[in-house]
Amino acid sequence: MLHEVALFIQLIGAVTVASIDPTDPNAQSKANKGKTIALIGLGVQISCFGLFSIIAVRFNFTSKRFAAAFEDRITGSLDEKYCTIDGGERKLKRNWPALLRCVNTACILILVRITTAPRLY
Repeated sequence: MLHEVALFIQLIGAVTVASIDPTDPNAQSKANKGKTIALIGLGVQISCFGLFSIIAVRFNFTSKRFAAAFEDRITGSLDEKYCTIDGGERKLKRNWPALLRCVNTACILILVRITTAPRLY
């Protein structure tokens, strides 16, 4: 939900900048206002993504504590694509920890890219 709000705020800023008439005497102040609105939207988006990244990394470390107990609940051979949990019909790919590590790595790399990107202002 917040991601959509951030994109909408950025859209408002971009539309504000794009709709400026260069001959308008207030063109510079309107451009600054649009740029500020877009940067606020970008800040909201970065904050939300950073929060998601923190939660994902925390889940990765927390899930390691419960890995042994979770493995005991899984039935099925190791060569199967999916496994059954607690004898129910729920299925889970066995390689979910590797996928979680990939998500965490991608999040960290994106955050590094965001923080080292050239500034817009």
